[in-house]
Amino acid sequence: MSSLPIICKITPWFLLRIGGITALLAIFAVAFYIDGTKKYKEKNWEYYAYQPFKLAGEKYNELIQNDNITTQEWKTWIDSQPPVWPKEGYAVISEQADLNAKWPTILYQLADNTNQTYQKIPAWKLWETYSADYPFQASHEPDHAYTQKQIETQITCFYVCLVLVALGIIATLILSKQTLSINANGDLTFAHLTIPQEQWLELHDQKWATKGIAYLHYINTHKKTKKLRIDGFIYGGFDDTKQVSCENLVSYIQKNIKKNKK
Repeated sequence: MSSLPIICKITPWFLLRIGGITALLAIFAVAFYIDGTKKYKEKNWEYYAYQPFKLAGEKYNELIQNDNITTQEWKTWIDSQPPVWPKEGYAVISEQADLNAKWPTILYQLADNTNQTYQKIPAWKLWETYSADYPFQASHEPDHAYTQKQIETQITCFYVCLVLVALGIIATLILSKQTLSINANGDLTFAHLTIPQEQWLELHDQKWATKGIAYLHYINTHKKTKKLRIDGFIYGGFDDTKQVSCENLVSYIQKNIKKNKK
């Protein structure tokens, strides 16, 4: 018979597993927060800032297919265009953007003279020059914007991850102090639960050898049959040379539970 008490603490690998998951959730939380508060809005700023270049290029290409347009006429048309910023405003776009800004004057260069064609100075070339003064990627043309719902979803995911991180930390602190043990009286204790030997009914240990899991069936104080899961991977491990091993705890239950059977 194993000497008592047998105290099985949470195995280090299990705490590391919870810690790893918690750390991963923390990384996700940071990523969601950055996307929802900064990255998506900056991408939208880039997308809407590019729209005048796209529209002006299309319009100028259309005009010169039919007839030449004078530089002054083109400037007047550019100046008459309304801003293309989103109606949601700063809810979906970076606060660095000037929502009152009209189309960039650099677009005048599409018609520097009546003989210049859209193909000679394409709008994307002007975009490269213009974007150099902003945190935009001049190497590509922005093809989509993020909706307010998509941005709000990122923030929601951030809060969900934040709650899970908090729960993970709390769980780690609680589990690090939790034990599964046989006390000096030979009774099984788990958290705040004590199960005297005389209340043990049977131990289902068919999966113990292969999966390290057993189930103790017992009668509680209300005379109802209950089941307690014993997991060696979580509590104590399987090194039977150590007194704190779950292997010794299960062996003790196996030997002593027979006393309750008539």
